[in-house]
Amino acid sequence: MTYDVASAARVLINPEPEYTQHFRNDILIIDDNWYNMMAVISLLKGFNLEADAATSGEEGMDLVKKRLTSNMTTYKLIMMDYSMPVLNGAQTTLLIRQILTNQAPDLPQPFVCCLTSYAERNYRYEAFKAGMDGFLNKPVFKTGLKRLLTKAQVMKK
Repeated sequence: MTYDVASAARVLINPEPEYTQHFRNDILIIDDNWYNMMAVISLLKGFNLEADAATSGEEGMDLVKKRLTSNMTTYKLIMMDYSMPVLNGAQTTLLIRQILTNQAPDLPQPFVCCLTSYAERNYRYEAFKAGMDGFLNKPVFKTGLKRLLTKAQVMKK
């Protein structure tokens, strides 16, 4: 049995009464592990949010470009795994920042958060050096996700 991750990741959410404002597709999740991606998407459901999903840095860059060319907008938040084959999270972040700077210099840059199970300082350093704005350890919990969504201005307090 095969799964179409992008289709599976598009989730229609039932809102919790506490969170009534619904932002559609302002979030992009880039993770090569389908289960990690679905865990984050499931947590987003509790905040009445949905996300676009990519399973590689290349696919994530394609979604950023497609969104940019189709309606001249950017994602507010990109949550990206650090350790991926071909392009890791740091490399993908640098390339996404370059694409947006070159093709849409007047649009705001997205808040890019590194998702990783690595807690060592060198990963944080590399993530921030590449232009990532935040760092969230896996497994992701609802309280940490809520702080991230508020900080990235995807959700109001």
